[in-house]
Amino acid sequence: MRSIGGAAASGSMPAAPTLEVVNDGTGSSVTAAVTGDASVTNTLYYQLDDDTEWTEGESRSGDGDILQTGLTVNTWYSFIVISDDSGVISLPSKCYRIYVMVGEETSPYNQGYPFENVTVDNLLRGNAQIFWTLDSEFTENSPYVFVVQWGRAGTDSWTTVATVTDTYYAVDTTARDTGAILEGFYRVVLTTADGGNYTSKPSMYPTQWASRDFRFAEEIKRREELSYRSDYGGIDFWILLRKNYGTLCTNCTNALSGEVNVSRCSVCYGTGRVGGYHPPYKTTGLIMMPVQQSISQSELGTMYAKKRIIRCCPLPVVTEEDYVVLAGSDVRMEVERVEVVAEIKGVPVIQHLICSAAPPSNSVYDLVLGGITGGSPTGISSDWTE
Repeated sequence: MRSIGGAAASGSMPAAPTLEVVNDGTGSSVTAAVTGDASVTNTLYYQLDDDTEWTEGESRSGDGDILQTGLTVNTWYSFIVISDDSGVISLPSKCYRIYVMVGEETSPYNQGYPFENVTVDNLLRGNAQIFWTLDSEFTENSPYVFVVQWGRAGTDSWTTVATVTDTYYAVDTTARDTGAILEGFYRVVLTTADGGNYTSKPSMYPTQWASRDFRFAEEIKRREELSYRSDYGGIDFWILLRKNYGTLCTNCTNALSGEVNVSRCSVCYGTGRVGGYHPPYKTTGLIMMPVQQSISQSELGTMYAKKRIIRCCPLPVVTEEDYVVLAGSDVRMEVERVEVVAEIKGVPVIQHLICSAAPPSNSVYDLVLGGITGGSPTGISSDWTE
C-alpha cells in the first residue's frame, strides 16, 4: 500500500485522464481502458472498500488498455488512473468502482448499480412515493434525471409515472387497487450529465407482508397522520437529507482522499458533494414531551443542551447528520439518532428522530431555504416551496 503523490517536478500538468474498467470474468483481473494526453505514463491504482490507501497497479505509455491481475474474487474494488509527464503528475481520473467475480454478469451495472436501495411507500392509495439512494462512490456529474416506471409482475412492459431531477424521491399519483399494488413493481432509470444511463432493480412494497399486513400498516399510518394535524398538536417540518453521492466538491475536498478541508464551504456546505443537501422534504409529525435536556460545564460556563424528539413516519429514510427545520423557525436541528417505535414484520412504520440544535457556526445555516438566508434567520413561511 502507498499514498499517492509526492514532490512534483516543474512543468505543465497533464490533463486528468478518463477511465473505464471492465471485469474480465476470471475473478482475479480487470481491463482498464485509459484515455488522456499523449506521451505520458498512465498508472492504475486500486483499493478495497475498507482500505485507506491506494495500491499501485500496472501502467502503460499513452492511451490504451491496462490489464490488472492479482485481484480477489467476489470483492468490490475502486480504481483511478494518474498520468505522469516526466515527473509532473495529473489530477486523478474519476473513481470507477466494480465488483470482481467469476462469470459474465460481473458488472455492477447489471445488478442495479449505482442504486443501493429503492423503497416504495404506497400505504395511501393514489399517492405512492418512491424513494432511492445511490452508492456513495458514485461521482458522475449532475444534473441527474430520474425516470420512475411502474409495471406488473410477469411482464416486461413499463409505464413512466414521474420524471424528476436532482432529488431522491418521486410521487405516483395514479390510483391503483390493492391487487395492482400487491403485484406491481417500480424501477428507476437514471441519466447523468456525463451520459451515463443506469436502471435500478425492480422494487415493490415489503415482500414479507401479506395483504392483511398491508391493510394493517395502512390503518396505522392513517391514524398517525391524523394525529399529526395542527389542531391536534402536530407540526410541519422539513427534512434536509445530506448528499452522500454525486459531483465531488473541488472547492474544499482533497482530490485523492475526498476529505473535506474547509469547514464552511459555500459550494458543498461541509458535505464534500456539490449542493450539500437534497431539496427539502416537507412532512408532519409530533414533538414528544418531555424534551430531553443535558447540563455540562465548560470554559464558557454552564451549557444547557436541549434535545427534541420528533415522532413521524419512517420515509424518507433519515440518518445521522441529516437535519430538520421546524416551520416558523430557522433553527437547523441535527439528527443524532433514529429510533424505531413500531414495525410490522421488521419494516418500520413509526419512528422517533432525536435532534439537537446545530451551533450557529455550522455551515448548514448558509443554505438558502425558500429565499431565506440561514445566516440571518427570519423564519420559514408555511408556503415554502417543496
